[in-house]
Amino acid sequence: MSNRTQKSKESARQRRLRSAQLVSRIGQVFASNKSLDTSLLAIVNLIRTTLDLERCSVLLLNRERGILTLAAAAGIPEKFWAQVEIPVGEGISGRVVFERKPVFVEDISQSEFAHAAHHERYSTKSFISVPIMVSGDVVGVLNANSRSDADPLGREEMDLLVAIAGFIGLGISNAQLSERCEERSSLFRAAMDAVQCGAIIVDRGLAIQHMNNEACRWLRLGGEAKFLGKSLLDLWPQLEGTETFGRLREALANGLRCSLVETLSFPTGLTGEVEVFLSPMVVRGDQRFALLAFHDLVSSAQVDSYKSQFLSLLAHELCTPSAALQAASDLLLGSLSDSQCSDWAKLLRIVSSNSRRLLTVVNSLLDVYELERGTLVLDKHDVRIDELLEEVVNLFESDAEKKKISIQLSSPPILAHVDGRRFTQIISAIVDNAIKYSPQATTVEVKAVANDAQQTFDVSVRDYGPGLPANSALRDAIRFQPGEPLPTRSSGGLGIGLYLARALATLHGGEVVVQNAEGGGTLVMVRMPMGNPSS
Repeated sequence: MSNRTQKSKESARQRRLRSAQLVSRIGQVFASNKSLDTSLLAIVNLIRTTLDLERCSVLLLNRERGILTLAAAAGIPEKFWAQVEIPVGEGISGRVVFERKPVFVEDISQSEFAHAAHHERYSTKSFISVPIMVSGDVVGVLNANSRSDADPLGREEMDLLVAIAGFIGLGISNAQLSERCEERSSLFRAAMDAVQCGAIIVDRGLAIQHMNNEACRWLRLGGEAKFLGKSLLDLWPQLEGTETFGRLREALANGLRCSLVETLSFPTGLTGEVEVFLSPMVVRGDQRFALLAFHDLVSSAQVDSYKSQFLSLLAHELCTPSAALQAASDLLLGSLSDSQCSDWAKLLRIVSSNSRRLLTVVNSLLDVYELERGTLVLDKHDVRIDELLEEVVNLFESDAEKKKISIQLSSPPILAHVDGRRFTQIISAIVDNAIKYSPQATTVEVKAVANDAQQTFDVSVRDYGPGLPANSALRDAIRFQPGEPLPTRSSGGLGIGLYLARALATLHGGEVVVQNAEGGGTLVMVRMPMGNPSS
């Protein structure tokens, strides 16, 4: 065998090995699940390097405009990418799209495409342009241009590029499918969130597959990562043993659809009468899932009434301190003589008190918003509970004195690992309510007890007011619903103090219990975990 023949065979083997390695590496690029743009850029660079090309590019078809635009290129300065717009049927790539078949030219200078070679920018000898197909339709073009000082491209390279174009077509198809899946998934989530009820989808093992925003609000969950794949009973333990849970099991096992009304408790601490809908879900002929939908039985008319009352209360709460601030400010601005300076301290106290009142209203609304979204985060550290209680009592001394109310505090030293600011907010809301609803010249008792065996502590606030109204269960379940009817309310407030206290205690792993006290009045008990404070 001649040396020339031997070298030719070795060259052929090297080309086949090179081609196999190139196809393998391109397969790895698509298997890496990178974005389509990133994958195409990696592929054109691989092709250019492996085949020692001057340039390589992928153009994608914009069907609406009927043009090809540059999606990725190697060997073409990026500043020219945006300028590349080739109408279908024009130029090399445009003809490939129109004729739906490859174009191979060994010497571009002697071909009809010489004018399209851009000799002012590039030096090239031969080129291959291959259509990229998806489901029988041309979606783009793969171009390869050899260097002028290298051997021209041949039929083997064209066959290789045709195979690579097939890979690219599959990649584009997968990207399109992924995009459509994401669009449909987004549409599904938007539709679920648009439904004015809680909706939860579970599989036969009760693992949660989806939950809309309303259900997340009822179960106090902030994002998909907090519920996806988790057991429904882990996130809603109060559901076990209810008729709803039993019917859910039946829906999953036997495909039975039903609706019922039942009083359910939720992790938020709320309990109320709820209408429940249960329906099996068939996916590709296999009934593996069920939908649990629920909503409370408060009518839309009642909700509108609550909204109107809340807006009226909010306007009142903001108007009163604002008017006091305005009046005090006007007096301060007019008090320019030394003889009037004696009133400044009193006026400044009015400004300070009403500013604090305004800030409390705004902060309470912001806290409710964060709680609803599940974004409120506790900042826990070791604190002395007895010292915080003393601060709260001192804070409300002036309000109590106005009604000749005595606040009695009893607490041993208690060290706990809690969010001190939020704990103070809990107790302040409860003490504030106790003072508001207490008659003149009565007592508000604040007591704290440590339960070392259970690693918890209790704080109780007892007043000698009228006690809980008959509709207190409904009131506790609805935000912004104060104890008294709106026309007769005289104590002020938005009615969200107890709601915030319950929610913040639950975030700590504790609870708030409200009940009528023996002998009259209301007893509010806050039980919180110690939280393993450092010694």
